[in-house]
Amino acid sequence: MIEAILFDLDKTLYPADVGLQEQGDERITSFLCDRLGLDRPQADALRLRLWRRYGTTARGLQVEYGVPQQELYAYAIDALQPADFLAPDPALADMLTRLPQRLYVLTNSTLRYARKVLDVLGITACFEDIFDIQWLGWIGKPHATAYTKPLAALGLRPYQVLFIDDAPHNIASARRLGIITVLVAHKGEADFVIHSVMELPRVLDRLRR
Repeated sequence: MIEAILFDLDKTLYPADVGLQEQGDERITSFLCDRLGLDRPQADALRLRLWRRYGTTARGLQVEYGVPQQELYAYAIDALQPADFLAPDPALADMLTRLPQRLYVLTNSTLRYARKVLDVLGITACFEDIFDIQWLGWIGKPHATAYTKPLAALGLRPYQVLFIDDAPHNIASARRLGIITVLVAHKGEADFVIHSVMELPRVLDRLRR
């Protein structure tokens, strides 16, 4: 029995092609240019390297350069305006409302940004809580603690939780812990692979059989 569902935020609860996360990446690159005196190609390469090694560019920047993560998030993520990219999604809200499980957001972004996204989509009331990067102790997905900490807070075992995300490396780390995983992508390794979050009820139907 799945008791709770953890939802990634960006490119999971909304389509991947809207450009919102890409705008965030652009702002992160700009921050690295200004903070470290790099040209744009150097900054963009650093952004990717830190993200791949540490899970978030912000954590890598803190570990390797001593820059507090809050500085990057304030400049690059909290300043984003999701309303420029997203619109209310009544169908999504209806689908989420009909799910019997407890629903939570698990994101490497900030609480402020996550709330803005959920508000624009019109789905804030669907979720019991948001596990954001600060709540996670600034160590986000795909690190194991980004999953074990919510599990402990919910008082649930891994097999009682379903996790849905668009990033294969996040899915892989959750799956190793025994969490039931759903990948939103055209292909990849997960317990279930779907093309849209709207297909989630079909996954839950299969699990009940």
